[in-house]
Amino acid sequence: MSAGRGFLELFVKHRVLGNVLMLMMLGSGLWGIWKLNAQFLPHFEMNYVSVTVPWAKANATDIEESVIVPLERELRSVSSIKKMNSVAYKGVGVVILEFKEGTDMGRAVEQVKNQVAQVQGLPQQAEAAKVKRIEHFEPVARLLITGPDNLAALRKLAHQFENQLLARGIDKISLVGVPDQEVAITISSRNLTKLQMTHEEVGKIIAEENARAASGSAGLNEVSRELRVTRQAKKN
Repeated sequence: MSAGRGFLELFVKHRVLGNVLMLMMLGSGLWGIWKLNAQFLPHFEMNYVSVTVPWAKANATDIEESVIVPLERELRSVSSIKKMNSVAYKGVGVVILEFKEGTDMGRAVEQVKNQVAQVQGLPQQAEAAKVKRIEHFEPVARLLITGPDNLAALRKLAHQFENQLLARGIDKISLVGVPDQEVAITISSRNLTKLQMTHEEVGKIIAEENARAASGSAGLNEVSRELRVTRQAKKN
């Protein structure tokens, strides 16, 4: 007797067995659908870190030799790297690091920053290297703010909306068309003569006293935040 014929005879002798098997299959299918992780906008991790070094007026060849090569030499020792790609454009050099799945990206970013800080021989004309994690953000809405008020009032209103949305859990908000805030400082010629200073010297002092220097970061992953040393203008 063949195996197929024995299987059919089993169902013939036990007529309820077919219904029981069908119910088990339907139950398994419903359980699988209930356990299936289905999202309209699925969340996925991007294990990428970029290192950008701007160098104004430098050509791609100089950036390749003086910026990309030293960076690649130092970054090869970073752990859990899956792939490293580099590109040199006119005025900027970029190194993209791809990490293995499951890597703690908070620690990876800190390790990349430490290795970049150890790079020797970068051109003095080049700006400081900018290290950041590449993250994917899905745009969900656009809000247009208009009104009869001036731009300063609209800017204040836009920042109020930004703070409220961030407090409700929005990850990232981009403001477009908002003018930069400016502060006008007026000094009379008599005071300049008394201080024996020029407008350029006053502007330089104000810029130095209001410097915002980067001083590292605190926390890991989603709670990581950059720290800055802020100095405000002093009134004498």
